[in-house]
Amino acid sequence: MSSLLSASAVNPFVAEASSKWALQTLRAEIAWDAFLVTLVVSSILILQQARAHLKTKETHVEMQEETSPAAAPEPLRNYMQVEKQSAARVVSPEEESFFSKVRCLLASGKFSEVVAAFEQAGQQLSEFSHSQSSLTQALKALTSSGQQASLAWQLYSVTKDHVTFSRIMYHTLVAGLAREGEMDRANCVMRDMTLENVMPDLATYSAVVHGSLSRGDLDRALQMLSQIQRRGIKPDLPLLQSLLDACAQSQMTALTERVLRDMIAAGVAPTHATLASLVRLYCRTGDLAAALHAFETLPAKHGFQVNKQVYSDLIAACVTDGDASQAFAVYSKMTTAGHPVDATIYKALLTGSLQDGDLDSAARLLDDALCDGSAGLLARESVELFLLQAVRRGRGSELAAPVLQQAQRSGIFISERIANSVRRACEGGIP
Repeated sequence: MSSLLSASAVNPFVAEASSKWALQTLRAEIAWDAFLVTLVVSSILILQQARAHLKTKETHVEMQEETSPAAAPEPLRNYMQVEKQSAARVVSPEEESFFSKVRCLLASGKFSEVVAAFEQAGQQLSEFSHSQSSLTQALKALTSSGQQASLAWQLYSVTKDHVTFSRIMYHTLVAGLAREGEMDRANCVMRDMTLENVMPDLATYSAVVHGSLSRGDLDRALQMLSQIQRRGIKPDLPLLQSLLDACAQSQMTALTERVLRDMIAAGVAPTHATLASLVRLYCRTGDLAAALHAFETLPAKHGFQVNKQVYSDLIAACVTDGDASQAFAVYSKMTTAGHPVDATIYKALLTGSLQDGDLDSAARLLDDALCDGSAGLLARESVELFLLQAVRRGRGSELAAPVLQQAQRSGIFISERIANSVRRACEGGIP
């Protein structure tokens, strides 16, 4: 560079050439630096875009895995597969027109025309991609509208050869027919269902059982229970309780106890409703010992509380059987459990104790009622009968007088004749 400077001082041409060369060299260096900066910035941008693309792809893959049929639960997986298959099919104008017509007819409640539309479609239904979903919607509308079971049956008759019925479709139809008492048709659909290798589930069996019981066909209901047990389906409490209630109402002790054994064997714990049915059955058939045994054992064994109705039924049964002491024992447990005593129970206990001549128990009962503010639940006739018996047995001062005073303070009207009898007895006079 020093040689060039010295040369430029001697020759002006050399000086001019040196200046041009230096300027070109400087421009070249600046261009190279700019190129390097541009390259670096471009590389950074490309890397950022690539990173964002990879992140988006990973998120998309995760979403696909989460919503893929393989990762979904079985019911959702089946639904997704059906939807995928349906979406893959091309909906023809004829199909779209048909289903639009069905939707309009259902919305306007023209159910007979819905059946006619499906019947007219006939064989075309097997070619339509949404026949199942549309038919399911129609069946639900018919069976939930009330008094439309015959139309639901007609719809089934005109479509069963062209549309494959699912378990939900069969259940909807069977349940609707059973609710309206069309049990012969419901049983026919059940047979078709099994012939098509679509096994009924507990809900379908329960619908038939409840429908049979509503028509008083206990035999058919028990047959359904046997089928449930043979197929290894576990019955639930509502089903077994309904059967037990029906057997108890028919006073079929052996069948009621058999259903109770089936209930326990299936791991279904009896409840207070079960005990109520058993107590009612045993009381009606005069088996007080069995009623008391169930009362003492079932709640302790299966951990439930006895309801008021059971106490009431037992007290009435004990009084009817002439066992007032047992009736008062049940009454004691009832009050300890915190159940309120009603007028029926007071009357039954007073009647039983007075029939047995147990004035002390009657006096304690009256004292409980009058002190607890339950005077309005006491029958005037029962109180007066107690006062008369107490006077006649020479216990006017001891029992009759206190009860008379409490009754009058509580607003119970006692006839003047009976009140005077109590007063004379207290004074030592003749009643």
